[in-house]
Amino acid sequence: MSEKRKRPLHWKHTKQKTVEPGISGLLFTCSGNEKQAVREVYNLIDAIADSSTGCDQTKQTRPSSTEHTCNNIPCAESDEDSANEDVADAIKRFCRNARESNSVVRHERRMRQRPTGVNNCLFFVLNAELADDVYSLADRIVAMALEKPCCRTLQRVIPVEVTCQVNMPVVNREICRLVAKHFVVNSDGKWPTYSVDYKTRNNSSMRRTDALKMVCEAVSQMAPLCRTDLDKPDIAVLFHVLHNTILLSCVKRFYQRRKMSLHKEQESPEATGNKTIPRYIDGEDNGDTNGCNRQSVGRTLERCNDNVGVDGEERQQTDTQ
Repeated sequence: MSEKRKRPLHWKHTKQKTVEPGISGLLFTCSGNEKQAVREVYNLIDAIADSSTGCDQTKQTRPSSTEHTCNNIPCAESDEDSANEDVADAIKRFCRNARESNSVVRHERRMRQRPTGVNNCLFFVLNAELADDVYSLADRIVAMALEKPCCRTLQRVIPVEVTCQVNMPVVNREICRLVAKHFVVNSDGKWPTYSVDYKTRNNSSMRRTDALKMVCEAVSQMAPLCRTDLDKPDIAVLFHVLHNTILLSCVKRFYQRRKMSLHKEQESPEATGNKTIPRYIDGEDNGDTNGCNRQSVGRTLERCNDNVGVDGEERQQTDTQ
C-alpha cells in the first residue's frame, strides 16, 4: 500500500488571536452582546466624524449629479419620456444615471476591528484621519454618551497610545517614552500627580509588581518631582494586558471621569427611594481575577519609590567615596 501523498499546507491559515504590536486605537468594554456593541461603536464614530467634518462631500456630489442629469436630458424630453416609459425603464434609467455621475458615495472605513482574544473587549484601529489624537477622540465619545444616552451594551472606552508584546525591554522603553512625553510641568509650575491602573486578562506571565516597578523607575528618572495620588491623580498610567499584548497610555482625569464610563452616574438611594444600587455596573471589574484594590496599589508604589530612593542614595555614597 502506497504512502499518503504529501500536500502543501497552503490552505492552513491560523486565525489572529491578539492585537498586533506597534499600533494605537480605542479599547471598548461591553456587557455580553459583542455584535450589538460593535454596531454601537460604528454609530458613535460615524456621528463624531460627521459632526466634525460635516457632510461636505455628499453636498458637493449631489448638485453635480443633478446638473449632470439635467444637462444630458432636456426638461421637455424628460417629461415626454416619463409619460411614455414604464416603471422598469424608469428604474434602469435612474440606475444608469447614478452609475455615470457617481452620485452614490461609498462609505469610507474610518476604523477596523482587531481581535483581542478576550471576551467583552473590542479593539479598533482608526484611520489616518482620526488616529492623530486618540485621547481627544475618546473625550468626545465620553462627552457625547453622557450628554445623550446612546450606548446600551458599551460600558467604557479607553484610549490606547501604543501596543507592544510582553517583552520587558520593549515595555520599559515604551513606558519611558510615554513618561517623557506626558509628565511635564503644568502652566502653574506644578508637576502632575500620577497613579497606575493595572489590569490583566487571559494572561499569567505578567505580574503586577513588575509593571508598577517599571512605571515607578521611569517616573523617578524622567520626572522625579512627580508624586503618587490614588484618589484623584492628574495622570493615570494605564497598563492593560490582553492575552499576549500590552496596551499603554497616559490618560488625564481618569478616575474623575469614572474610568471613562459611557453611562451617567446613578442617583443615590436617598434620592431614588429604592434599594441600594450594585457597585459594579458591568462585568469588567468582576471578571478581572488578578485585579487589586487601590490600597494594595498604593503600598506597592510606595515600596517601589522607597527602593528607588535607597538605590539613589547608595549611588551618591559610592560616587563620593
